[in-house]
Amino acid sequence: MKVVVRELEETQNLAITLANLLLEQQQKPLILFEGNLGAGKTTFIRFFVHAFPQGKQAEVSSPSFNLLNIYPTQPEIAHFDLYRLQGEELDTDLEEVLLSSKFIRLVEWSEHLPAYLNFADWLKISFYLQEKERILEFTAKGSMTNILSSFKKLISGKEVK
Repeated sequence: MKVVVRELEETQNLAITLANLLLEQQQKPLILFEGNLGAGKTTFIRFFVHAFPQGKQAEVSSPSFNLLNIYPTQPEIAHFDLYRLQGEELDTDLEEVLLSSKFIRLVEWSEHLPAYLNFADWLKISFYLQEKERILEFTAKGSMTNILSSFKKLISGKEVK
């Protein structure tokens, strides 16, 4: 599913809608993010995190230096930025959090995940810049296909391709 976004408010509404759906369904998924620098990944994540209970207290930024931020939301959100990883293996602590179902896990630059990690369930959001708009492409695997179907129904009034 592809969604055309022209205004920041539209990105915010998508992120909040997804957060509310996950809260309602009590899901703690793995959400993968792909897209070029400046495509809007961290902005989407900021709106997403702030939609959770106690999320407004979280100072959301891309954890590119330390690779992981954990936000004090309910449930907790683990935000990875793997830009610097590029083919390297994750250290044990990072891998443990990534594999944990205790957290909602958000992974920027998910294309840099080590090949040995094979996840059965995930939602992927790919960001593409085109002139004055962004295209957000949502794909899912495993149990997350049900979440994506529900999400699609919730945003049915948006420009969906």
